[in-house]
Amino acid sequence: MRSFKQYITEAKLPKLKKGDTILTGKWKNSPAIVKGFGKDKNNQPTIKTNKGVFNLYKFRIKKLMESVLKTLNNSRIKRYKNNVGKDIGGQIYVHKNYAQEVIPNDILKHGLKHVPKDFKYNSIMWDKNRNIIRFDSVKNFDSEREPVVGDYIAVLPDGSTKQGKSPYIWHHKWLWVKDDYTGFNVPESIAWSKEWLSKLNEPASGKLEKWNEQLRQVGLK
Repeated sequence: MRSFKQYITEAKLPKLKKGDTILTGKWKNSPAIVKGFGKDKNNQPTIKTNKGVFNLYKFRIKKLMESVLKTLNNSRIKRYKNNVGKDIGGQIYVHKNYAQEVIPNDILKHGLKHVPKDFKYNSIMWDKNRNIIRFDSVKNFDSEREPVVGDYIAVLPDGSTKQGKSPYIWHHKWLWVKDDYTGFNVPESIAWSKEWLSKLNEPASGKLEKWNEQLRQVGLK
């Protein structure tokens, strides 16, 4: 991961060092002495001064937020190819808006041919190893931080289908979409992932009740 100094160099900004003076406050006229550098909970660069800690930018640098997201076993949490989708052991999860960027066209068409037209789905799972495609009707995908899967229809390679209902929740739903998605605030979703990952010292549960208890134990809601 690039350091704070490397980002400053790439952006061709003035190099700051300990002892330099910056101007802070509402009118940017209150001098503060630079004591050091750091980062906030979103991995954004900060400046430590004799008058407190200040963010270097008002905006957030997205690649800094994503680059540090890792599981407890140190596996990097990142989007699938074309910068969208979540890969869990060869099963690719993606919002329907981006399905054509991830799922082969023939497999997607085969699945859609066997799904009733009145079945409202918004997420698709493609099992690369078994060529099974599943259509999920996740009713609270946009409104909940960890949405419940809900009703689904799975289409097998021979065209047969299996219907069911899943009570499990999904984590890191921002992986399902790209940054241009407007259904929910993507940067906030990424920040939430980083927040609970930094505090939880056990694998995140896929069951809502257990997950809520895990959050309570580390002081999150």
